[in-house]
Amino acid sequence: MYNYGCLIQRVVDGDTAIGIVDLGFGVSHKLRLRLVGINAPELKTEAGKVSYEALKAKIEGTTVMIDTVKDRQEKWGRYLAIITTTEGLVINDWLIQGGYAVKWTTI
Repeated sequence: MYNYGCLIQRVVDGDTAIGIVDLGFGVSHKLRLRLVGINAPELKTEAGKVSYEALKAKIEGTTVMIDTVKDRQEKWGRYLAIITTTEGLVINDWLIQGGYAVKWTTI
């Protein structure tokens, strides 16, 4: 795993966000992030809208830490990541515990 600071620009759905990742040495890059180990309902469903709104309220516009899984992308080009708030809350786990997503193996 690789660890980076990241400003979450936009939440796309209940398990995807777009962030500006600080790569160090004054270099940053905009990436699409897929929260690894979870699966949220599709956005077109009512449960998907609830999941999206919860994630958006929790992290959109905030600076977080991301751990990427071997800097690996999944089949849609998103980087697999664990997102942790500055308070130490692991968002992937929070979504499962809150019923906004289910545990899911992506790798």
